[in-house]
Amino acid sequence: MADRPTEIFRAANSQHAQMLRQLLEERGIRSYVVNEIQTAGGELPLGWVAAPRILVAEEDAVKGRLIAEQFDAVLRDGRDIATEDFEFADANWTDWPNCPGCQQRREVRCNVCGSRGSKFSLADLIEEGGRTQVLLFCDTCDDHFRPQFFRTCHHCGHDFGSGITPEPVQQPIELPENTRRTWLVAAGLIAFAAAVCGYFYWLVTTRPN
Repeated sequence: MADRPTEIFRAANSQHAQMLRQLLEERGIRSYVVNEIQTAGGELPLGWVAAPRILVAEEDAVKGRLIAEQFDAVLRDGRDIATEDFEFADANWTDWPNCPGCQQRREVRCNVCGSRGSKFSLADLIEEGGRTQVLLFCDTCDDHFRPQFFRTCHHCGHDFGSGITPEPVQQPIELPENTRRTWLVAAGLIAFAAAVCGYFYWLVTTRPN
């Protein structure tokens, strides 16, 4: 692969892995099956580490996962794979809102893991109550999420009038290493001086007249 291999699915057996690989190949997504071990009963034990894994190029991971999720749902429902349509939405959300001030994409936050950015891939478009709901894909937590937009533009500071306000980042105050070392040396000298003074005071007060 020209790009970094990315795992998108773990199949229950070799047959399912090859079926999914064929579906991906038919849609222009080159894929590979690794750890393809077949047992006598055709199924691998639960949690078996060598379960067949499907890998695709990193740039095809979002599209590949969408097809893999549809494939897995069809298997769970017991439907015929051959009669199902496995398609994916365009991974680029063309209606991503831009800032009127700098024309940059408006930044969003993943409500699953808290990651923020403006380059999340489109996972799906869902019709709910006559409105189209957008689902984006987060590479950090490997999950789908509904975007939460920030109120201010992270490029130019434009105020959109609504959206979430980022919490201020509070960092603990830490002294530089050389400053801490200086204070430690000073404290040691003070302790040593106090011990010497105490010793001489003891000599003076205990010496017989």
